[in-house]
Amino acid sequence: MPQDAMTDRLATAVEEMSRTQTLLAENQQRMLDAQPPAEMGFAHPKYQERLRAEGFFTEFKHPVYQNDKACPAQGVPQATIDLVDKLREGRYIGGRVEVKRGAKGSVHLHYPSGTPDDRMRNNGLFRTFEELIDKITAEMQATGA
Repeated sequence: MPQDAMTDRLATAVEEMSRTQTLLAENQQRMLDAQPPAEMGFAHPKYQERLRAEGFFTEFKHPVYQNDKACPAQGVPQATIDLVDKLREGRYIGGRVEVKRGAKGSVHLHYPSGTPDDRMRNNGLFRTFEELIDKITAEMQATGA
């Protein structure tokens, strides 16, 4: 076999291998692109970090109850959590909300909510837990209670 024929055959084989490798790389990239994004499980450090940032693991310093139901601190801003611990016993927001402190420092918030009218009136006075605590705190400061 002459030298030129071997060189031509070798060049053709190299070109064919190069095309094959290019096709394989393109197919592999398509397969990677078709994969669904990796989902973070509950134990994943990034997911745990996100839960902490959103306040999932925050707790009140003492138990807090609204109308005798435990009030979770999840999602409550730290500033509000600090204010709850400083609440003093008394009636606030025109006598509508009563704050009581338990023997072990627990905070009990009582207000009428048994009827739709009660709930509508409460909604006009405070819409969120944060707003309720802010109004009680502002009234405590204004009256010096």
